[in-house]
Amino acid sequence: MKICPHCGKELEPKVEERTFDIQIIECSPKALEYVEKVEDIESGVIEDKSKYPFNALKVGYSFCYPLSKRGSLASLSTIQNKKSEKKFKVIAHKEHGVCEVVRVK
Repeated sequence: MKICPHCGKELEPKVEERTFDIQIIECSPKALEYVEKVEDIESGVIEDKSKYPFNALKVGYSFCYPLSKRGSLASLSTIQNKKSEKKFKVIAHKEHGVCEVVRVK
């Protein structure tokens, strides 16, 4: 925790600085519009303990991060799209303050 230099009180951390528990979940209805129909949704899935678990996503599944990380996630998903046959899309949910990374192929 940071301390306010003026009053000495503890300050709440910004959303980006909080520990953010990543959970892989089924994608939202908004994201489902982009998901392609495939025979094997688990194709290419490997365990991924990294900060952004792209490789652990099944087709039609996603993870969410604070909206402030949208630019970074969009860049990373573009890189992931070029590196493999998997395809990812970043969708902003401004009403919830998060962006969703969904595996669409």
